[in-house]
Amino acid sequence: MARRRQLPANRSRRRERPGQEIDKFKMELPGPLRVLTNPKLFIALSVIFVVGMLVGLLPGVISSPNANEGPIAQANEAPDVPVEVNAEGTAVPVSTAVAKRYTAPPPMVIDASKTYTATIKTGKGDISVELYPQAAPEAVNAFVFLARDGYYSGTPFMELVKNPDGSKFYAQAGDPTRTGLGTPGFSIKKEQTARPFARGALGMGGSAENSNGGQFFISFGDYPALNGKYTIFGQVVGGLDVLDRLSLLDVTDRTPTGSGDEVQSIEISES
Repeated sequence: MARRRQLPANRSRRRERPGQEIDKFKMELPGPLRVLTNPKLFIALSVIFVVGMLVGLLPGVISSPNANEGPIAQANEAPDVPVEVNAEGTAVPVSTAVAKRYTAPPPMVIDASKTYTATIKTGKGDISVELYPQAAPEAVNAFVFLARDGYYSGTPFMELVKNPDGSKFYAQAGDPTRTGLGTPGFSIKKEQTARPFARGALGMGGSAENSNGGQFFISFGDYPALNGKYTIFGQVVGGLDVLDRLSLLDVTDRTPTGSGDEVQSIEISES
């Protein structure tokens, strides 16, 4: 009688459980696949995705304006319709006036090797500003061109953002629409300047690359957190007391209220 062949112990154990299934969750995959199949990584990515969705649903909370972070608003979508504030404090269109518009940025009318000074005339006195044509030639050129063409005359000093304590942040002017969003019809590129965002600094535009144009602002205080974020192209050298006395048209909620002192004219001198 033939003797039955004895199988090795390990093979015998495998034959005893022919239906045993491989545990897929305990498999060790090679290389980067091992990281991609890690349950902890999957959970972490899921949490990040959910948080991102929640942030997207709360834009007003995340991006609420703060004076120490801006914004200095300026846009191209404002209608070309000047407005004035009536006796009730309501903004109404001015049907007899049309804001001056330009179809293209002005040609270069300044010489960056010269010294330029602007005298901003107001009903409360003059504000003298030294301009920096070497640091920001395009901004100075646009400002000088518009000032000489009378574009700024009659535009109000506006308040678009307040400091957290309610005090004045900056005075913005150069908008015939009196909305804080008007432009002269053209825009110029944002120029990076090393001048600080300090008391009396003269700057232009918003933080976007093409948001400079006609509007300008003068800072009431020092804001080092904003250094490098806006084109600073001048500095007040006389009349800071006049600046402090200016009344501002309040457009912080995009609806003009109250009244603001106006730019009577801006005289440019060069030497």
